[in-house]
Amino acid sequence: LARANSPLRVDALSCARSAQDLPEWEDVVFPFVYLPSAAFIGLALLWAVLSALYDCLNLRSSRFIANHIGTCNRPNPQSPRFVNVLNALQIVSSMGAMASFVVNSYTHSVSPTAQRFEMGLGIFSAFHFLVSGLRNEFRPSSLLRPGQIVDVLTVPTMLLLCAQGLGWGGDVAKVHWLSLNFLRSAQALLAYEDLTRLGALRNGAGEEGLLQGLTSMGLRFVTLIMCFSSSVLVLEVLGEVPMARGSEMITEMGTISFFTMLYWTVETITTVGYGDYPPTTWLSRAVTTLLMITGFAFLGVEMERIFSIMSRRKKFAGSYRKTSRRHVVLVGGGVQQADELLLLAFLEELFHMSYRSSWPDLVIMCAEVDSVEQVKDIISQQLPWEARQQILYLAGSPLSETDLQRAHCGSASVVFVISDTTGTKDPADEDKENLMRALSVRHSFPLTPLKLMLLMQDSRAKAFSVGIPPQICFAMNEMKDSLFWQSCRCKGWNTLLCNLMITTDTDEIDEAEFEDCPWLQEYVLGMGHEVYGFLPKKEFHGKTLQFIILQAYRQSGILILAAQIDGRIEAAPLHKNHVIYRDTVLFSLCQDESDLADWALEPELLDWRKVFEHHSRNMAEEATAEYFRRLSARTLSDVDV
Repeated sequence: LARANSPLRVDALSCARSAQDLPEWEDVVFPFVYLPSAAFIGLALLWAVLSALYDCLNLRSSRFIANHIGTCNRPNPQSPRFVNVLNALQIVSSMGAMASFVVNSYTHSVSPTAQRFEMGLGIFSAFHFLVSGLRNEFRPSSLLRPGQIVDVLTVPTMLLLCAQGLGWGGDVAKVHWLSLNFLRSAQALLAYEDLTRLGALRNGAGEEGLLQGLTSMGLRFVTLIMCFSSSVLVLEVLGEVPMARGSEMITEMGTISFFTMLYWTVETITTVGYGDYPPTTWLSRAVTTLLMITGFAFLGVEMERIFSIMSRRKKFAGSYRKTSRRHVVLVGGGVQQADELLLLAFLEELFHMSYRSSWPDLVIMCAEVDSVEQVKDIISQQLPWEARQQILYLAGSPLSETDLQRAHCGSASVVFVISDTTGTKDPADEDKENLMRALSVRHSFPLTPLKLMLLMQDSRAKAFSVGIPPQICFAMNEMKDSLFWQSCRCKGWNTLLCNLMITTDTDEIDEAEFEDCPWLQEYVLGMGHEVYGFLPKKEFHGKTLQFIILQAYRQSGILILAAQIDGRIEAAPLHKNHVIYRDTVLFSLCQDESDLADWALEPELLDWRKVFEHHSRNMAEEATAEYFRRLSARTLSDVDV
């Protein structure tokens, strides 16, 4: 009996288990395995139905949900008091569930009062689970989040066992005290982190910030210790898995099996060495010696590699790994100076929930690590979790071709160079730096689409003079002046333009006011219109622009508002007698791309974007050649004078 793994001791332990009448695997396989699995499948189907109903009822536009609960697009409600109260109660109830598990592990029984208490905890947890589903718009993928998984594993079992323990079913008193309630410690940690993210525990810096950090660290430590210690307790109480019983072999080393040797190997490699399974033959000792030497070296090399990766990630010195998903690169002074308003406006449009299925990856590059940290903090507080997973932060200079290669600019869908609008730098200096960044990208990767944002109109002329085509850059001040002039000339111009370019939500619209105002309904309907480019079908080739514009509006309500003629975009081309050809690009205003089915050529036959870029590139080359021809002629004239 002295040896911990001797056969005689195993028999003695089996007799002791029988005397204590401890639960076996056969007793818990239904409440701990089958029931949570069935609950997960049922909830996935229910969530799919509720998600469709959520979209049909347009609950995303409900002011109550947006202001008090939150949505995927706006995870932080404007008035989070309701959610904060739920999170606080979740922390208390989860702590109560953990305390109940600890007490039950000593008493091996549960009183009727404790059963009612646990049933109340289960009912509240189910309600919190429903509210969380509403915050996630009942998307089935949200069931895979840690908090939802903990609820699925604990709540159904808690309610069933409590109900049966109160006499609403069979006798399960033997199993009831052994539960999975220790997993609720993770739920308490998640609720605390949600409270912190919503600002309920934001007390500023200094000593109060230190207290908040210590509390968070303490909860993580308690969660780690509670989950692992309780898991080992439950597994030891249940004993060996039925399929592994009788598979052990009695040797000089002890009662062993494959999994026992797997455990012993990890124990030896990690230099823990409990000594519970010592090798006895000289060959096994030789192999053990080799295992200790190679295992120690292996762990040293691998740990160094992991620490190196972590260090690079901390310094943002990694690189983007290209996948089948499109990716966008964002650089410029607006990123370097962490222009919060500009960045959030850009990211909210790029990662709007309406286009979630086509979200690209985003690579954000700054020259300084501190700037990357500042941008990351801004984004982590405002952007949803799903969108944050698509963003990679890199520390590097756009002036370095090596850093641009780390961002895979050569295969990027587009590279954006944005300016700093906070006014911390002189506009002329800001434009010079961004112009250098754009020239570096264009020199290293001339085929990559580029969009350059400048501040001053003079800077745009300089960009054109150094070879940057005018259609890929714009000056913000020039655009402001143009918008102001056009708004004076045509009332509602800015509203029309913003509704066409920016994806908007109707969360702020009062539902009662919406139903009573016909003009508001028309306005919201107009907000759903977008600009779509297309190539006309074959039957319209040879017709005039006037013909297709009138026919499209009369038959389908589609407004063709522009066309690309000789490389230039001509707005309101109704007066043009231009003949439509196979490569004539038209731009229309309609609700959805499917409205163009009777008028547009299938993209599989010919993509209008490639045709548009081809014409624009030819026009830019001709304009550049004409500019330098005139410059050369002016220079010769000056020489003659």
